[in-house]
Amino acid sequence: MKGFCSMTYSPENETAIAYWTRPQYIDVSGKTKIGVAAYALEGIEKVEFYLQDADKIPTQLSGDFNLDGEVNVDDLNYILANWGTVGPRDLIKVLSNWGAKQEYSNILGIATEERLNEETGELEWFFEFNPVQFTHGERLRISAKVYPKVGIPLELKGSFLDYPAICGLDVFPDNQTWGPDYDPALYVSGTGSDRTGDGSRENPFATIHWAAYYDLERGGTNAGRVIKLLEGQHKLASNSEDRDLRSVNSSGMKDDQWVTIESAVDPELCPIVGQHNGTWKCKLYFKNVHIVPATVEDGAEMFNGGRQSMYCFDNCLIEGKTRESGYIDPETEKFTTSAMTKSGSHIFSIGSTWKRHFQPAMRIVDIQSHYDLIVGDIILTGYSHLVSGVSTSRHGFFVDDDGTPPPESGVHVDFIQTHTGGRHDEKVIQENIIIRYCTEWTRSGGQQFFGTFGRNDVEESEFRNFAFVGNRLAHWAGIDDEFYPGAREDDGGHTDGKGTLKVGRARMFAWGVHNTRNCLFQDNFMFGKGNWNGVATVNKYTGEEVEVQYPFENGYGSPMYTNVMWRDNYRTPDKDEYFMPTPDATTGQGQGTPEEYRFDPETMTLPWTSPATGVHYEGDASKLASHKWNDYANNDDLLEKWNN
Repeated sequence: MKGFCSMTYSPENETAIAYWTRPQYIDVSGKTKIGVAAYALEGIEKVEFYLQDADKIPTQLSGDFNLDGEVNVDDLNYILANWGTVGPRDLIKVLSNWGAKQEYSNILGIATEERLNEETGELEWFFEFNPVQFTHGERLRISAKVYPKVGIPLELKGSFLDYPAICGLDVFPDNQTWGPDYDPALYVSGTGSDRTGDGSRENPFATIHWAAYYDLERGGTNAGRVIKLLEGQHKLASNSEDRDLRSVNSSGMKDDQWVTIESAVDPELCPIVGQHNGTWKCKLYFKNVHIVPATVEDGAEMFNGGRQSMYCFDNCLIEGKTRESGYIDPETEKFTTSAMTKSGSHIFSIGSTWKRHFQPAMRIVDIQSHYDLIVGDIILTGYSHLVSGVSTSRHGFFVDDDGTPPPESGVHVDFIQTHTGGRHDEKVIQENIIIRYCTEWTRSGGQQFFGTFGRNDVEESEFRNFAFVGNRLAHWAGIDDEFYPGAREDDGGHTDGKGTLKVGRARMFAWGVHNTRNCLFQDNFMFGKGNWNGVATVNKYTGEEVEVQYPFENGYGSPMYTNVMWRDNYRTPDKDEYFMPTPDATTGQGQGTPEEYRFDPETMTLPWTSPATGVHYEGDASKLASHKWNDYANNDDLLEKWNN
């Protein structure tokens, strides 16, 4: 043991952590609540919202219902004339702001508390944005300044395309007043015609491909176009065969509006089952659409347009045909992917269901989505910045609905994975990431939360500004005598022919980056073994003692963990035990940690900063649990608690 360097918890040196709860580039019509999910080690004070790079704008005056810039008798008359549409709360707004006049400010709104946004179903710090004072179709960039109670404010500003981790929110006011009989959408139907149709509901086109390029010329754009699906099976458009039209697609590399594809009838009656003729490189917003390719080939690389594409799935079903990553083409002897999504394109998922996929893990924002029959990782921290309310079922090596066995792939089956990919010799920063209120406890194999920057040798690489809050995750290895790491099915499966692994590797928590700072772990229920990645004190091959510096170093002479908060995380829903990862617990990988560096619940109190890891602990010291690295004891007594 080399020695000991004391650690102090210093939240004043860290920034807030926050991200937008809506996708980028949305159209906003009518008053809309726009906000952020926000956290800090010691909590959030307030959030200010403003327009970036804009002149001072009229403040949104509460009680000014006729929008004349003053709260007066005209607004009272409006309330009386529209009683029933408006109500007592609106009358209170008028009376409480009587005589107020509109001022001009850079500020759009201020949030002083976290509340439920009923429009998104998310807990947010939000304000009400009224687009009527802005030009129809004009791109606006809303920015936010997030003030922690202790620490450094975070400003969400700048272009999403320049730096998705920290950026403003681009929106487009939709103030156009259409006549009652006018519908700007183009309709597509299985009984329509691209030759004689005009795109109306009464005379629709036959294909999405035709609607995508209809009436466009070189230099034009389909950004902002809305395509609605009527009954019939549909295929996505592809890049145009006409070279003059290839640049008209809304681009994921520009601050364009989406091309929206929306069901106009029950989505089961108008599924998207394939592609016209290859990939469509376009910024696509799918709304209430079922995407169910007819074959593996129909779905392969359907959403693989690279950076020129961007995808948002809003209340959609995306059901693949295979969980295999791909196959070797017998003719070319080259690997051909079977996956519907690949890295490269920015993806948003809102309230959607993903079923039967290989690693659909490239979402920037993922809110209230569900994942079923997934092989591979679900969340990659190198992509995601807000994952909220996500749930899973049958994640890992489960038999399919029709009895098809799972793939024999040895790929990780992690809920959350932190790594650098192939970037071994360049600086990597992963930051401003929120994972909250997620649920997963039906799984087989892999880890719940896994990863390091261990293959990255650049000293400046860092994982920072991370909030992991309110999640319910479990790894059920050892719940009975049949289901444990190493147990196999009697089917002759697996690459060694000894039978398919029932569990494989099984760790709830096996994580830590060589530079980790400003991370909040709070109010989580986590059942399973786990550890902060650290340093073994004995060489497992020679038995020789290894010199260890406490707290753990990152290999460059600096602490591995700085201002990492572990607060009120429990092993069971009724809070029987408080989860404390080794090596700060008394067994497992931390067995070699000297006793004087450990927490003793009988003689010590929380808060406490670990001399071994530098992790700062708060909570109820009497409920600290000791999770054993190698012990998979039967946990039948916990099943009833988890099934509540």
